[in-house]
Amino acid sequence: MKKIIVFIIMIITIFPKDSFEFYHDNDLFITDEYYTSGVEMKYRHMSTLDNSNYYNFFFGQKFYTPSDITGSNKQDYDRPYAAWLYFGYEKEKLQVNSIKKYGIQLGITGPNALGEIVQNGIHQIIGEENADGWQEQIEEIWGVQYYNSLIKEDYKKKSDEGVVSLSEHIEYELGNVFTNVKYGKIFLIGNKSLYESENKKWNYYFYFEPQLQLTLYDATLKGSLYSSNSPVVKDFNIIMLKNEVGASLSHKDIIVNYSLNFNSTEINDMPWKFVNHMYNRLDFVYEF
Repeated sequence: MKKIIVFIIMIITIFPKDSFEFYHDNDLFITDEYYTSGVEMKYRHMSTLDNSNYYNFFFGQKFYTPSDITGSNKQDYDRPYAAWLYFGYEKEKLQVNSIKKYGIQLGITGPNALGEIVQNGIHQIIGEENADGWQEQIEEIWGVQYYNSLIKEDYKKKSDEGVVSLSEHIEYELGNVFTNVKYGKIFLIGNKSLYESENKKWNYYFYFEPQLQLTLYDATLKGSLYSSNSPVVKDFNIIMLKNEVGASLSHKDIIVNYSLNFNSTEINDMPWKFVNHMYNRLDFVYEF
């Protein structure tokens, strides 16, 4: 234990201004359906040559289930079981009025993505029923993903009372697991913007982002591009609508972010709904 503490202190000393980030997605702790849970841990390292550049390393897991996890008949699944376990590298650049990110993910779907172990392990701890259909999950796929994201401020009004801003958000993913393009607008109000740090004791903002997603491929629904070994597959809607409402609160070196996410129907043979699924995200950041 002493050696671990010494190692952590050495890391903090060598890499000042870095941060650890952890987020958890869950479909409101009420149901298990569609995109039901996700976690990610990220280490952000500030460049010693340019303090606007960060080099980030992350590790995460996402998993998906049908709306009825107690059914054993795969013909009744309204969504395939699927899990995506991944790690990656990302470069992030913070400027006066923009945030740019691009990176690569390497990962795997199928049993080795550990969706069944994680979900049913948690259910046993909290006394919930196990998910019965993981044996019918999307096949094993070794995935490679590239993504690029740009958030750029279009308008800002700042006064002693606070900040109001409007930003454009463009993002795309390209790979053999997810391929899509997203476009959104971020409406923000608070005592700081997305792009600046304030010296106030408490910093906060509230935001709303409506977003349009064009999906070109989703292996968690369709299985592999190169085979047809997944026992359950579904066609996806090419166009999805997403709405995110959230808030951020920071004090000194601690940042807490929370958001509610509302997605339209993603599966082609289901009745279309403006809000077919919702989940929340809780995000913690510690800067040192």
